[in-house]
Amino acid sequence: MSGEIVLLAPNDSQLESYRGVAPGGAEITWVDAGLSQEELAEELKDAVAIIANSAFTLDTARLCPKLKLVQVTSAGTDRLDLQALGEMGIRVANNGGGNAPTVAEHTISLMIGVYRKMHLQYQAVRSGEWGGSIRADWYHQAHELTGKTVGIVGLGRIGQQVAQRLHGWDCNLVYYDPFDVPRDVETKLNVTRLDLDEVLRTSDIVTLHVPLMGSTR
Repeated sequence: MSGEIVLLAPNDSQLESYRGVAPGGAEITWVDAGLSQEELAEELKDAVAIIANSAFTLDTARLCPKLKLVQVTSAGTDRLDLQALGEMGIRVANNGGGNAPTVAEHTISLMIGVYRKMHLQYQAVRSGEWGGSIRADWYHQAHELTGKTVGIVGLGRIGQQVAQRLHGWDCNLVYYDPFDVPRDVETKLNVTRLDLDEVLRTSDIVTLHVPLMGSTR
């Protein structure tokens, strides 16, 4: 693919990291996503590929007569009109699995935060009433993650990372996925496949790791 590869983002803070992993001969330049439409038209006129760290719209795509590829840095592509871009001859690639460890860690931190009532603990510390009535309020509402049944909806790259990490909390893991998951993966992660209704009915915590589209909304 000959032509310009552009990082379209509010700033150039990640430019060097992308350049560091670019294949030989590929040069990536940065274009400020906050420019006016007229300025973007000038900056993107030779772009054949765009790394979209920020919102990428059809209006922006129409400014790029040579554009062939939009690369997003996340797993999800729900903010893009894939059908319209396809009709324009523009393909979209995601970064499936690239941020799986980060998302898995964030997921578990949210579980612990909700179960341990971390927001109430924070309020207690901020108010200076750590040992008073506010402490009693959150203390008796907090729960342990240990031994709970966690239902994972979507056992893809991120869902598998979540399951792997939850073993440290001795959780019972069940999951639902519309696609087949290899038996060896189920065995390795010690997860049990259930129908979606049963996952929702039996789980103490449900975590969603599916792409956002019409069938999952």
